Amino acid sequence: YKSAEIYTNPTVNVLAADPEGTRFISVLGEVKQPANVPFRPGMTVLDAIAACGDFTDFAKPKKTKLVSGGETRMLDLGKAGGADAAIKVKIGDQIIVPD
Repeated sequence: YKSAEIYTNPTVNVLAADPEGTRFISVLGEVKQPANVPFRPGMTVLDAIAACGDFTDFAKPKKTKLVSGGETRMLDLGKAGGADAAIKVKIGDQIIVPD
């Protein structure tokens, strides 16, 4: 193209792919807006749920599941300020809130 003078001074932009792949936490089930939430360093289970608008009226927070690294862990998010709410999530984790 340059020799044909179609493009005489081209500008090329290169976007680097995210080296860690998709950087999301999936929040499913009884939250107001189930979604893939963008991961932030230091993000907790409760942060991810809050990003989805919090629990619905039908949610059972005491039976929430965290799927991380192929392992499923039951969480009790029924207590405000409980230890399970402060668990840090990792890229690719899933949080499932049952009804």
